[in-house]
Amino acid sequence: MLYVFFSWKQRTLPSENVHLDRNYIDALQSKGPKSRRIFITEELAKYLRSYNKEISIYLPSRKMFFPNRHDRPYGANTLDVNFKRFWYQAYPKKKNNGVSIRPYDFRHHFAYSNLNRWLKEGL
Repeated sequence: MLYVFFSWKQRTLPSENVHLDRNYIDALQSKGPKSRRIFITEELAKYLRSYNKEISIYLPSRKMFFPNRHDRPYGANTLDVNFKRFWYQAYPKKKNNGVSIRPYDFRHHFAYSNLNRWLKEGL
């Protein structure tokens, strides 16, 4: 579910840019020369604090917030490969139907569905 909140680019997120005590993440050079401060909900911060505590047992002074076992960012296609693996485990009949799904599609649908829900609820 974290993919909904973070783009594939955040796989290179340095730990020093994650401020869970203040509920924000600094995404530097995230889209070209632009940097952003992304404020996160307490719910997400709590989840990330739990993740941080667990991963710190194995890599206590890691540089990447989402490291591979060598404290390097995951490869660019790792999200896509794992997303498809989990998707087709959940929906095996869709595997060979000629339509391929991408993490971007899931993220786009999540945003679109929430915007429609908010409109219906009058938010």
